[in-house]
Amino acid sequence: MNFNRRDFLKQSTMIGLVLPFDGMLNAAPIAPNKTYLDLISAIEISRRPAPAQPQVVSILDLSSYSDADPAAFECLSEKPYGFVILGLTELTPTLARAIAKWVDSPFFIFEKLYYLDRGNAQILSASGANLDLGAVQNLSGETVEALAQTNGHLHLSLETISLAMGRALKKHNGSLSLDLSVEPTYGAALELANHQGHELFIYRLMQRPSEAFISALSSNIEKTINFERQPISGDFYCIEAIRI
Repeated sequence: MNFNRRDFLKQSTMIGLVLPFDGMLNAAPIAPNKTYLDLISAIEISRRPAPAQPQVVSILDLSSYSDADPAAFECLSEKPYGFVILGLTELTPTLARAIAKWVDSPFFIFEKLYYLDRGNAQILSASGANLDLGAVQNLSGETVEALAQTNGHLHLSLETISLAMGRALKKHNGSLSLDLSVEPTYGAALELANHQGHELFIYRLMQRPSEAFISALSSNIEKTINFERQPISGDFYCIEAIRI
């Protein structure tokens, strides 16, 4: 699908309450008093009608569920959605495998997952899933390396990028977006400049990108570099590197 996370963030302020383009969002209702998604609830959700028009972005909002029966995810994974918002606070290999089976590769937004190990990262990335892991904190280099193997969109939130992380992420061949608090070293930026995917987005930089950082990213003549100040959810700088 051409509607990516960047479009979603730029045009949405709250899930299910905006029209991102020509259609309406089909957000599955959540059960506010339940924190565990069981199979019976999943079956009920799966019976809700799918969007009738192909241009409609469908969102499955499971953000209220902090845990789930893997069978519930396996049931829902048979239904195509544009975005699946997950409230899981922990991820087991069984849950990861159930998520990885989802049809049509939706964008998985893990809103409350603060830790991810290498093993579960490998399971998710092996499926080629589109992964928004912006809530995950303190990602290890090994986990980043595993996540970089996905062919889908990848979004990560990091303090900064080490040289080893840059080398791993440049091998990612999908769309890549990063929340960075601090710009990386010149060497790490050179690695990011050679990101194999079509587009690279860097968000959340609180300071104006330095000339050295922009120069390093501009070393890849196959991509155009733009940066601007964005007053979205706080005042920060955004960098875009898009293949010509």
